[in-house]
Amino acid sequence: MKSKLLLSLWAVLFLSIFSSFSQTISCGDVFTDPAGASANYDNNSDYIVTICPTNPGDHVTVTFTSFNTEVDWDALYVFDGNSIDAPQIASANPAAYVPGGLPGGYWGATIPGPFTSSSADGCLTFRFRSDTSINNPGWSADISCDTVITCPRPSNLFANYNTPTNVTLSWTENGAATQWEVLAVPANTGAPTSTSTGTLTSSNPYVFDSLTAADYVFYVRAVCSSSDNSNWSNPYTFTMPACLTPTVNVTNVSAYSAVVNWTALGSTPYEVLIVPAGTPAPLATDLGIIASSPYTVTGLNSLSGYDVYIRTLCSASYSTDWSTAVNFSTSSNGAPLITNTTNYTPEQLINNVLVNNPCITISNVSSVTGTNFSSVNGIGYFTNVNPTFPLTSGIILSSGNAQSAPGPNTSTIGEGVPAWIGDPELENIVTTATGDVMNSFNATKLEFDFSSLNEFMSFNFLFASEEYGTFQCNSPMHSLFF
Repeated sequence: MKSKLLLSLWAVLFLSIFSSFSQTISCGDVFTDPAGASANYDNNSDYIVTICPTNPGDHVTVTFTSFNTEVDWDALYVFDGNSIDAPQIASANPAAYVPGGLPGGYWGATIPGPFTSSSADGCLTFRFRSDTSINNPGWSADISCDTVITCPRPSNLFANYNTPTNVTLSWTENGAATQWEVLAVPANTGAPTSTSTGTLTSSNPYVFDSLTAADYVFYVRAVCSSSDNSNWSNPYTFTMPACLTPTVNVTNVSAYSAVVNWTALGSTPYEVLIVPAGTPAPLATDLGIIASSPYTVTGLNSLSGYDVYIRTLCSASYSTDWSTAVNFSTSSNGAPLITNTTNYTPEQLINNVLVNNPCITISNVSSVTGTNFSSVNGIGYFTNVNPTFPLTSGIILSSGNAQSAPGPNTSTIGEGVPAWIGDPELENIVTTATGDVMNSFNATKLEFDFSSLNEFMSFNFLFASEEYGTFQCNSPMHSLFF
């Protein structure tokens, strides 16, 4: 076991700071922040102290007796060696807003450590960074130097999350020990003493089980012989996340989209799966979409049912089971087509919407629709937000009211008046071809002449009918989009 040197032994102190502050520390003295024990530290501090023992083989131990720095903004960093390039003895804190952007610093009012060097040179290096405003009392710590270690303590502890109750802890063995004691205690628990007892193991790494969602501090000490143990390692803080499947709800449901919401647990990622209602529940091997809440799903079908599943991705190797299905149904429509019968004249529909080509000259535009017979207007302009409808915008010609084309159509539409006649040319063609006299109704026509510098002109069109095959020549509404 280690024994303490006489207080007359001096530590060698290397100090680097961006101010004129200087400090000499010996074993048994007090190590403080740059302002000392009676004042708050300064803003914009970048304070580096390296403490080394005088005697080869000795090791420095720093035990804090008070600690208070601004959370998220001012941090003390600890390095296991004679410079800030040595391995860091890190906390679980993120970089937050501390100047320099390095994670693993110590802040707040919780006393860290104690810290004992496991470096071959026996040194510890401290670096303190503070931001531009708000300064706290800082810290005070005792420094001691230990004799030559016959059983060096482990270093470089690292924990890997496996499941919500299971974590694997590994470390570096700095001597020849083949057995160790391992210990996991809740955060803010005091550091173990020489009489504390851990779990004896000959396995490195070691698997801790039966943990809960909380902050833990891990320690390891080497068992070199029946009478010689190392000191406990420096503390290693690890957060066991709460890996639970969240409660899901669906809002803002429209004809083609919906918003999936859930309560996020920290920064844990989630996987969302949306399938048609009645689809068998997903298997563990099925994959969804990595998403954060709220997640907007698009490209759905109107008047359709869907099931939403979600699971939590707790680590690269572990995820929860899929949740139970949450069902929702899309609405009848979300105005997939927007029609307008007043924005454009017939001439503008041909020149600006259908053709809009300097190589084509338009003339003699004429139109006939229900407004010529004191009825509804079957000529209009449309735009489309329905992903399954093949035309994005254009002209609509309808045998009824062009404003009725978007729907929803929940009953037979028979718009128009008997005075609204059909098309004589079409009637003659059908009568000649079939031998049967055809009487048509509610014809909407948009006619024009054109001349082109090109060899051809083309456009896309789509015919849609409410009851095609039954009343294609009678009153129920038919529409032509192009």
